[in-house]
Amino acid sequence: MLLGLTGGMACGKSLAGKYFSDLGWTVIDTDKLASQILREDPQVQESLVQRWGDKVQKEGTFDRAKIASVVFQDFAELDFLENLLHPRVLDLWQAQVDHEPEKKWLVEVPLLFEVAWEKHFPMVATVGASPEVMSQRIRERQGDFALWKKRSERQWPVARKMAAANFVLWNNGEAAFLQEQIKLLQKHPNFQNP
Repeated sequence: MLLGLTGGMACGKSLAGKYFSDLGWTVIDTDKLASQILREDPQVQESLVQRWGDKVQKEGTFDRAKIASVVFQDFAELDFLENLLHPRVLDLWQAQVDHEPEKKWLVEVPLLFEVAWEKHFPMVATVGASPEVMSQRIRERQGDFALWKKRSERQWPVARKMAAANFVLWNNGEAAFLQEQIKLLQKHPNFQNP
């Protein structure tokens, strides 16, 4: 079984992933795969150095915060980074799934619809929350609100992601409510037979 999981920033994708993991799913976080590629892929590292020199490095390693400050100031730079990373991320998670197809796989992809990866999944679930709750969560995390707004410009609105998904997990309130929805989702007949 293979399920793609997406949603807006601060909607609770990672929390949903944890609950799926608790229920026996093997979870792949594509953001972590992108970080792994930045750490380990010499071709990617060389491309970044050629493009940006050492301004995105810290103590000899690539610093995601510095990279974010570059790419969200200029979307041409973001396009360059995504074109470099996305094909490699796709190859990595698909190889894991293909190696053990008998498992229940959940692949968390923040930009699933934006990069047209829905075609790789028989089912997609979107974690949603209201804009007010999302912005409140960003502030509570003491995150960079301006950067969050800039990142949001490159993503589909949450309502559009929910409309495009097979299933919606609504995470506006207590974590226990999200957990209960995930338990119920597994019992849905369409979920059993996509």
